[in-house]
Amino acid sequence: MPLSSLKEYLRKFVTIVADMFLGIFVVNTLVVFYWLGTWGLLDCYLYPHNPKGSAWVCFWIGNVGGVTIYLLKDFVMWLGKRGDVMFLIVTRVHVLVCGFCNVCHWRGIWMILDEYTEISVENATVCYLASVPALMIVRSVGSSAFGLSFDSSESELDPVTRFGTRWSDGPVRFTLDALFTVCVIINLTGFHWRGMWQIIETTQDIVLEDSVSVRLSCCIGYGGHVLLYTLQFILNKYLSTLTPVQRLPLDQLYLLLLQYILVNLWKGAGPLLQLYVLPEDHRLRSWISLVIGTTLLLIMGACRSIGGYSCAVENGEKENSVVIYEKYLEGIDDPVDLFRGQVLDESSHQNQFVT
Repeated sequence: MPLSSLKEYLRKFVTIVADMFLGIFVVNTLVVFYWLGTWGLLDCYLYPHNPKGSAWVCFWIGNVGGVTIYLLKDFVMWLGKRGDVMFLIVTRVHVLVCGFCNVCHWRGIWMILDEYTEISVENATVCYLASVPALMIVRSVGSSAFGLSFDSSESELDPVTRFGTRWSDGPVRFTLDALFTVCVIINLTGFHWRGMWQIIETTQDIVLEDSVSVRLSCCIGYGGHVLLYTLQFILNKYLSTLTPVQRLPLDQLYLLLLQYILVNLWKGAGPLLQLYVLPEDHRLRSWISLVIGTTLLLIMGACRSIGGYSCAVENGEKENSVVIYEKYLEGIDDPVDLFRGQVLDESSHQNQFVT
């Protein structure tokens, strides 16, 4: 093999490994930091002695905030086009507002279910089985998935509703679409995660000690991501031979597997960070966790990975592959691109599940 070819091979290999490390081990862990911190501060400051009241306030912040994000997206996009400085401000404020509303939304769902239903395998199974078929029917299983997403893509200021409507399609139609996306699909994703989390937690606790359960979840979470990352091109090559009708159920099953891996990652990484990295005091721990997660993700230009309100729609088409991971290094030609929007290829950073 010529020396130039060998160098190119090694460069590509190092890039792939570095992308895998950054996306799976760095970004995912920082997202857990952010959610731990935000959730913990809500525990400390939002009606800490009234769990039901705190749950309902969070629930309405998430639902009303999510719908408002959709209704204002054209105005936000207009603001973002007022120059590089305004784009930088708008995108970062937008991602933090979306992230906060998203945490509130899921925390509200989670706590309402905890307060009004008994925590058990049976109830968790009902919660999971009620949400998954519904998400599969509306073809939005991918809305429950978290992954690497860049802050500097203009497309991220334009969250996609389930039916892809805009103000130009009529205010009534667009508003109903936004309400359906947030109040039905996003709520179903919260049910989905809560059900899966409780199933994993309660079944593991029956046979394993807490410390063993946490470490097992961590191994499944990070190890599963590494496995899927390694196999992504083989899986995509096989799926690309199928028709959209054949591929759609397999795409959705893959997304359910990915979400199982994600739940395990969060369930394992959170307690380990609290045990070995963060202080014992709940309030201080939450502040430090939030600052670490938010600051480092903003510096990396990947704070959008904390989650938002864009709806994923699976259509089984080859160009909308759900098995291909977003790659951090390949997504950035110049570090300066992290802080300006017009340089980035907008289409390359759209939600890969969205039609």
